[in-house]
Amino acid sequence: FPSHDNNQPLKILQFFGGEPLIHKPLIRDFIHKYDEELNSNWNNYIGTGISICTNGLLLDDEFIDMYFNKKYTYMLISLDTMDLEKDYREITQKQLDTILHNVERITKIPNVGARLTIRCTLSEETADTLNEFIESIYSKGVKRLIVHPLVLDSRRGYIKWSDSNWNTMRNAILGCLDKYQDLTVLFSEGVGEKQDNN
Repeated sequence: FPSHDNNQPLKILQFFGGEPLIHKPLIRDFIHKYDEELNSNWNNYIGTGISICTNGLLLDDEFIDMYFNKKYTYMLISLDTMDLEKDYREITQKQLDTILHNVERITKIPNVGARLTIRCTLSEETADTLNEFIESIYSKGVKRLIVHPLVLDSRRGYIKWSDSNWNTMRNAILGCLDKYQDLTVLFSEGVGEKQDNN
């Protein structure tokens, strides 16, 4: 584990992609090799942590148990909607079921809490389903969500949302925050098309 001069109280090393879980053995080996050091300098969100940004499809029980057994690990799973007809990623029902199964499996592990985040890239087409989306992932134990409104796309350029869709999104977020006191929703600027510059 390379030494560093970064004096910030929290440092996160993130496995990002493409899809980083195609390299599960590499991630597992890294955690095994540096576990003692990572564990020894981690104390209540201070120290060096590990994060993975994934689509959640390649998770399995063995990896989930190994990964979340460590107190310094975080995961961000990209999931945009439960409405497959509106999903830009063109995932199948079987793939969606796999992701949701893996999310539920993770949330059942003690002390996961804020270590699991769902990232939702919200389009104008899916804005009207955000309330149901939040309700659904909350019912599976997710307590932390990042919402990225899609306002820039490399194919379409800048996307000007209607006031109605902005208000629908706003009302869904605020309504769920009022309803669920232990829910955290972070709001982020939009992103471009995958495999292109954001």
